[in-house]
Amino acid sequence: MPVDTAPDRAGRHIPHWEWAAIIVILLMAAFFRLWALGDAPRGLEHDEVISWRIADGVLRGHVGLYFAEQGSFGHEPLFSYFMAISLALFGPNWLGVRFWAPMFGLLGIATAYVLMRHMFDRLVALVTAGGMAVLVWSLFFNRLGLRLNMLPMLWCTSAYCFWRGLNDQLTASPPHRPARLWPWFAGGGVLAGLSLYTYMASRALPIFFAAFALYLLLFHRQRLQGRRAAILLFFVIMIIVASPLFLYLAAHPELEERTSQVDEPLRQLRMGNPRPILQNVVALLGMWQVRGEPYWQVNVAHRPVFMEPLGALLFYIGVALALWRWREPRYALCLLWVGAGLLPSLVTADAPSWPRTLGAVPAALALLGVAAQQIWQWAKQRWSIRARPYLMALLVAMFLVEAGWTFRDYLLDWPQQANVRFTFQSSMTEAFRYLDAVEDTSPVIMAGLSVHDVDPWTQACTLRRRDLAVRWADLRQTLILPAGTDTARLIVLDITPFTPALQEWALSEAARLAQGPLTTENRPSFIAYALDLSTLREKAESPPGTAAAIAANPTDSSGQWNLSPPVNFNDTVEFLGYQWFGEIIPGGQAGLLTFWRALQPTSPPLRTFMHLLD
Repeated sequence: MPVDTAPDRAGRHIPHWEWAAIIVILLMAAFFRLWALGDAPRGLEHDEVISWRIADGVLRGHVGLYFAEQGSFGHEPLFSYFMAISLALFGPNWLGVRFWAPMFGLLGIATAYVLMRHMFDRLVALVTAGGMAVLVWSLFFNRLGLRLNMLPMLWCTSAYCFWRGLNDQLTASPPHRPARLWPWFAGGGVLAGLSLYTYMASRALPIFFAAFALYLLLFHRQRLQGRRAAILLFFVIMIIVASPLFLYLAAHPELEERTSQVDEPLRQLRMGNPRPILQNVVALLGMWQVRGEPYWQVNVAHRPVFMEPLGALLFYIGVALALWRWREPRYALCLLWVGAGLLPSLVTADAPSWPRTLGAVPAALALLGVAAQQIWQWAKQRWSIRARPYLMALLVAMFLVEAGWTFRDYLLDWPQQANVRFTFQSSMTEAFRYLDAVEDTSPVIMAGLSVHDVDPWTQACTLRRRDLAVRWADLRQTLILPAGTDTARLIVLDITPFTPALQEWALSEAARLAQGPLTTENRPSFIAYALDLSTLREKAESPPGTAAAIAANPTDSSGQWNLSPPVNFNDTVEFLGYQWFGEIIPGGQAGLLTFWRALQPTSPPLRTFMHLLD
């Protein structure tokens, strides 16, 4: 098999048509990443809200090597510092949260194009960039404010520096080799080390570089002559840059909660059971054309990487060609890159996982270009050269078809799915937009499902106005009546159940103020009610159950167990009484409403429970 001795392509002239092609690709990529960025999907997903909360903490002076905020499962820090900049510029809103995602996506496409042009040629580079521009696999996270968006760009730039170091060594004259060689490897080591501060899947990147260095040592020792010290420098710098993070995690292993939640296949393998890993192998082999990421929140469920057969066929041909030419470093690099990029999904649950395979995107799509390049050469050698424009037209058509499916499936249909609207809190976002649009300043009672943490955080980075008193209530069990006012608005979302007894008690005399747009289930996304608090407060303070005795402290040795409401608990809350809903019969079910008055804030939050004694 021939060994790659192709000269460095850094100085190769870029014709006007290639400039036009890459500009068109980047413009198309920008369209897919920026079009309706705040509305498709509408609202912020919980992970985005947590990312906002971490970045907001950075603005308030909370800095660190690793963030383990409530609900975050552990966050590498680099993206949070960038998001802090956009929040400072644009404020706590969807633009501040999502600004960097498309920017890093576009930078990732540009760096992949430059890398593949140096490694191969313009056709491979353009095919790689075109695929990254329009495929959902590459595009999806470039519209969400999540930290993994930095990984492809840093992987490409560090690989570019490593490859340029190898290539420049071959073409430079001996007196200038050290000056040209060391900066590339030193810069690559810095970038590779920084990549480990982006996302959990980045930990496959050192494995990739180590495997490629070992490959060079075994099969291309002549290419290591005069550069071993520089390659060693690459790894030393990468370790130095990454070591603060890993030393910190080694001292605080409990912070990596997410890793322990998804590593079941790896644990099973250590116990001698390879079946989960083998199942993941099958899933990863099928992700290209058969069955992709299964979860709606990160994909059009089960949608494979390629929707049309030509892309998958070119990928398989590219893999076969790279395996056939594995003795050439550029093909070995692509194969090792794809393998390392898929490794995080291989050893964790729920393969194929789009976020955990994101690092493989540039190299996997480069293999399409490898196949296209080979077909291009066959056309030149065996067919008429006039066939080559038809092949180019076929490639362009393939990407346009993929672009059309991406626009329809991801940007138009996917955001309207009920489980997507639920995940991205679309109904809550529409309710906040309603509150921003009306001049009413009366207090608001918002229905929520995560009322003690994520829901108020979502309000803080979504509701623009700051003159509203907003209280959160889980209407499955609780309704809060604000003090000091006789009117309030209650916002009930289509995703927030309202327990019937509480709904009957609260809404019997309420007026409907407004409703949100209809969902695909033909239900209003939210309904706003006007509550007469004076009437409700009177009902709460004189419930039917006030005549019964209350056992406030059955263990009190004084024997004064039975007290009539209101019962004061340490000047913190008062129990006002109760009301039964439903017929009370043996073996039956009945609802019990209890009524309380908060006398002062409590920390930590109080919980109540009831025992039915007879």
